[in-house]
Amino acid sequence: MPDPLHSIQLAARRTRLSTHVIRIWELRYRAVEPHRTAANHRLYSQDDINRLGLLRDATRAGHNISHMERLSNDELRALAANAPILNEPAANEPAHDFKPLSLPVANSEPEAPLDECLACVRSLDAGALDHALKRASFTLGAQGVLYRLIAPLTQRIGELWREGKITAAHEHFATGCIRTYLTSQTKPYGGSVDAPVLLVTTPAGQLHEMGALLVD
Repeated sequence: MPDPLHSIQLAARRTRLSTHVIRIWELRYRAVEPHRTAANHRLYSQDDINRLGLLRDATRAGHNISHMERLSNDELRALAANAPILNEPAANEPAHDFKPLSLPVANSEPEAPLDECLACVRSLDAGALDHALKRASFTLGAQGVLYRLIAPLTQRIGELWREGKITAAHEHFATGCIRTYLTSQTKPYGGSVDAPVLLVTTPAGQLHEMGALLVD
């Protein structure tokens, strides 16, 4: 009896990846090669789902998806198991004088929206990133999307840029998209003319105003 095949929606639920991330990993990095129906719909075997799960674990441990497309499942398992703790300097690297931002989270499981947004940043897809942010705002709420998605997203983008895994162009692209999203979200909360005024600003010449936008 042939092994059963599964839809991309089921593959996404079992791997805790978004369907958008799965498609990007397939098209851009050949992570898996799903079967196709007569109508050209993707169908995934259990082996495909297992491999996607291993790639998910390895990328969340800090490895670049583009460096893992040819690795075996055993090699991916080893990468995830032996991954260094993120944000701690290696023995030959100088320690930084700051601590990573501490963010409240609802549980210890990785968030699929974060993976989806990072994939959009890597592919420089502004439309998909805006759509992912807006969709997350419905599931996480106005405050949840700030603390559980946008804040850790900007932190992770900074880490990837510092590690040389993305370019300055990716960082500038992400900042521009997130700034546009945050600006659009503040419009419904415009105060009345007699409301108290709170001024949020940055030092003169400071171009990295994302923290101020999050507060606003």
